[in-house]
Amino acid sequence: MEMLQQRMAQEVLTTLKEHPDAWTRVDTILEYSQSQQTKYYALQILENVIKTRWKVLPRTQCEGSCLSVCLWCLL
Repeated sequence: MEMLQQRMAQEVLTTLKEHPDAWTRVDTILEYSQSQQTKYYALQILENVIKTRWKVLPRTQCEGSCLSVCLWCLL
């Protein structure tokens, strides 16, 4: 049963990671998740958007999200 739950969780996280607006939820995931694996996954989402789309995103969105993540990392 645990293997099934892990597979389902992986599918949900993969779907989230592929969503174009997933990066806008990274700060919330980092703040509220208690799972280190989930936090790591959220940081991977942010890393991907920084590498692939950061320059074309609205500056106000980037600055707000980046600031939130930076503050979380410092805590």
